[in-house]
Amino acid sequence: MLERARRKGLETVLAEIEAMPFGDATFVRILLMDAFHHVRDQTVALRELLRVLKPDGRLVIEEPDIRRLPVKIVAALERLCLMRSERWKPRTSSSSGSPSGATLTSLSRAPRVRPSASNFARYAALPAA
Repeated sequence: MLERARRKGLETVLAEIEAMPFGDATFVRILLMDAFHHVRDQTVALRELLRVLKPDGRLVIEEPDIRRLPVKIVAALERLCLMRSERWKPRTSSSSGSPSGATLTSLSRAPRVRPSASNFARYAALPAA
């Protein structure tokens, strides 16, 4: 994927999400789609994402709904391949339960929409604390 982005003229960086080589409050928007369940340490990664997000920025994390049968099948195949995937069931949490004080919003509350960055930004926003 990095090579594909380079061919399009985009600047790329290869790094671990748990220790990103960016300064504090670098990004206005961060979009992480169908990848968070593959992250080694999700708590550290979330703190790191919030660290590099500007105070008025927006973080969107889109994940497949583990309650759906096709997702359960993919999760089982990933376990067979010894992938360390950790999936969470969709839920809505209050800011008191979040380590950053942010509000977590589940896509399960969103109406059925066509997957796109703009739709996820609208329905699955995690504002910075």
